[in-house]
Amino acid sequence: MTSRKRSANFCDEDKGLLIGSIKEHFDIIQSTRTNKVFRTAKDNCWDQITANYNANSQYNRDAKQLKIFYENWKRKLRKVMKDQNTLADGFIEELDQIDLQLLELLKSRVGSESDDTLSMKEELVNKNSLSTNIKTSHGEPNEKNTEDCQDQNDQNLAITEDFDIKTSPVMTDNVSFYTVTFVPKPDNSISTPRKILPKPPDDTANTPFELIAKSLDTPIPQPCQNEVNQTQEKEDSTELSMKRQTNFSNKDKKILIVVLEKYLNTIENKSLNRETSKEKEDCWNLITAEYNERSQSTRHVRDIHHFYDSWKRRIKLVEKQQARGDYSGGLLDNVDLELLHMLNFQSLDVPLDSVETLLVEDFDNDSFSVSSSDTSINTDLKTSQQFDHNEHSSKSESSRSHKGKNKSTRLRHPNFSLEEKALLISPIRQHFDTLESKLNNKFIRKEKDEIWESIAAKFNVNSSCKRDIKQLRGFYENWKRRLKKYNEIKDSIPIYDYIDDVDLELFKIMGFQDVTTPTRKAKKKTTSVKKEFKGEIKTPVGKDDFKSLKKEIETLARLKAEVHAETVKLEQQARREKHELEMAQLKEKHRMSMQLLKYQYANEVLQNKILLEKTNSQPETDEADQIPITDA
Repeated sequence: MTSRKRSANFCDEDKGLLIGSIKEHFDIIQSTRTNKVFRTAKDNCWDQITANYNANSQYNRDAKQLKIFYENWKRKLRKVMKDQNTLADGFIEELDQIDLQLLELLKSRVGSESDDTLSMKEELVNKNSLSTNIKTSHGEPNEKNTEDCQDQNDQNLAITEDFDIKTSPVMTDNVSFYTVTFVPKPDNSISTPRKILPKPPDDTANTPFELIAKSLDTPIPQPCQNEVNQTQEKEDSTELSMKRQTNFSNKDKKILIVVLEKYLNTIENKSLNRETSKEKEDCWNLITAEYNERSQSTRHVRDIHHFYDSWKRRIKLVEKQQARGDYSGGLLDNVDLELLHMLNFQSLDVPLDSVETLLVEDFDNDSFSVSSSDTSINTDLKTSQQFDHNEHSSKSESSRSHKGKNKSTRLRHPNFSLEEKALLISPIRQHFDTLESKLNNKFIRKEKDEIWESIAAKFNVNSSCKRDIKQLRGFYENWKRRLKKYNEIKDSIPIYDYIDDVDLELFKIMGFQDVTTPTRKAKKKTTSVKKEFKGEIKTPVGKDDFKSLKKEIETLARLKAEVHAETVKLEQQARREKHELEMAQLKEKHRMSMQLLKYQYANEVLQNKILLEKTNSQPETDEADQIPITDA
C-alpha cells in the first residue's frame, strides 16, 4: 500500500511564481459568472497556470493544490486586513512584500468590468474554426460557404501586420468558444468622413468594446438570439416577482381586532364540515374587505389569515411561558393583551354539554347563595330563580328559531335550577350503585345507557327546559366533582356558603359524612366571625368578578415582567460597559506594545549603523599601525 506524502509548503519564491502566472488570467479567475463557458475557461486558465508554475518551480503541483492555496491565501489576507482595521485582540500577523503584491492585485480589480468585457488570451483553436455566421450592422446574419471563408482567412492572415489581433467570445446556439477577430488600425493618411452614430443608452455607453467600435466606425455586433431571449425572460420574471408586504403595525392590529370581533365565533368554530368551511371563507373575505377599507395598506386574504394564525399562536405561547415564570419570549403589549382577552372570553361561551371547568360553573351558577332557613329553600330565591329560568328558556327558544339562519353560532344552554336538580336526585338515588359501578364490560355499559335514557325521559316530562342525555350526564359528572372538592375543603369553609340543600342530598347519597348539624351549631355560635370572614373575602358571583380577578392577575404578571426586563437591561448595560473598558485597555496595551517594538527596531538599526561605521574605520587604523619603523 503506497503512502501519500504531504507536499512541501509554499515558500516566497513559489508565491512569486504563482502571482506572476495568475496576473495573465486574473480577470477570468475572479469572474463571478458560473455558466458553462466561464467554468471551462477557468479550468483552462488553471491548467495554463499550473504548466507555467511547474516549468519554473522545483516542486511539481497539480491545479487543485494551486487553486486551494490561492483561495486560502486570499482568505488569510482578508482576515488580516479586517483585524488590522478593527484592532482585534491578540496577535495580528504582519504582511510581507509578496502578500502586499497579491493584495494590490485584488484591490486593483475591485469594481472593474471584468465580468462584462474580458480580454482573454488563449491559443487559437484552428484556422478553419472561424465562425461562418457573421452579423451585419443591421443584425441580419450573412451566411458564407466554407470556400469563401477559407479565402477570407488567407487574406486576413496575409495582412496581420496592419491589424490588431484580439480575442472575443462568439456564442452560437449550440457551441460557445473563443475565436480571433481582426480590428483594423486607423489610417490617418486617408481622411474619410465619419458616420454619426446614434447615442447609445447610458447603461451601455461606457463599455470599452463600443468605444473602440465608435472610434473605428465599425458596426456594433448585435447580441445573439439566445441572449435576447434570456434578457426578456429576466425582465418578465422581475415584473412578475412578488414584493414582500410591510409588517403589521399596532394601528393595523387594532383595525384587525375591531373587524375580527364580529366574526370571531365563526372563525374559531372547530367544526370541519363543508358548510362551516364555506362560512369561514366568506367571513375571511368580508374581513379582508373591511380591513382594506379602513387601513391604508391593501392586503390579500391569505396574508391576513396567515398573520392572524401566527399572532394567535405567538400570544398563547408567551402566555404559557409567563405562567411558568419564563420571560424569554418577550412581553405582550396592549394590542396583544386585547386579542388575548377576546380569545379567552370567546372560549368561555361554550355549550353546557361539553365538560365545563369548575371555576366557570361556580361563577355562573346562581344557586350558590346562603339559605335563611334550616330545612327549606327561601321563597324569594326560588321565585327569582324561576324568573331567571323562564328568561333563559325564552332565550333558548329564540336561539332555536335563529338556528336555521346561522348554523355556526351555537348558544349556551341555561344553568340547572334547584327544581331540575331535585328532579335528578330521585332517579340517581334509585340507580346510584349501577351508575357508579367501576365495571366496564358490555352489559354494564348497556345498562347505564338504558338508565340514562329513562332518566332523560322522566326529566323532560316534568321539566320545562328540554335536555338530552349528554347534557344530563355532563352536569351530573361536574356536580359530583364539585362535591368531592367540597369534601376536601369543608373544614375551612362554612357549608351553606358553598352548597345548598339539594347538594346536601347528593352529598349523603355519595356516602360522605353528614356535616349539617355541627356546621349549623357552629354557625349559631360564630355569626360575628362569619360576617368578618365574608367582609374580607367575597366569592365571585359572575363574569364581571372573574374579569376583574383576571385583570389583577395580568397586571401583576405584567409588573413582574417589567421588573425582570429592567433587571436584564441593567445587567446587559453593566456587561457592555465592562466589555468596553476591557477593549479600551487591550487597545491601549496593543498600541503601547507596537510603539515599543518601533523604538526597539529603531534602536537596533542605529546600533547596526554605528557598528558598520566602526568596522569601516577599523582597517585604516590597522594599515597605519602596520607601517614599518626603520632605525635611523
